[in-house]
This record gives sequence, structure tokens and C-alpha cells, in this order.
Amino acid sequence: MEYNSNTYLTIAHTDCEALGLGEGHRTNNTGDICIMEYPTTDAIPTEVAALMLATYTHEEALALVAGSEWVSELPL
Repeated sequence: MEYNSNTYLTIAHTDCEALGLGEGHRTNNTGDICIMEYPTTDAIPTEVAALMLATYTHEEALALVAGSEWVSELPL
């Protein structure tokens, strides 16, 4: 598999909602953590960066969402 160079981050779902980041991204099964994708770390808005829990490479993000605590499909 070819990995991209995007940056992925996790953020609390309540923060995601408060910032109006939409729903086109994955959440964990309990619905309290979202994972977001940005083309570079410089593209992450300051208000999001201030609230992010962790950052991941594409390979790390795929491994994270492959775990049993994450939903297997993106929302429609």
C-alpha cells in the first residue's frame, strides 16, 4: 500500500462540534474522539491545533482506525 504524506489528528468530538468541523470523518465507536485529515501540519487551523489530542502519519492513522475501538466506515 502506498501511504500519503497527509497529517492526521485526533480531537474530542465535543471540540469538533464546537468548531463546526463537520461530520465527514471517522469517530471511535463511543463517539467521543474524531480523526481529521490535513494535507500538512501547516494547514491545521490554530484553533484545531490547540485542541488536538495527538497527530499521526497516514500509516499510523490507518493502524489506529483498524483497531476494534474505531468504526469501520466513514459516515454517509
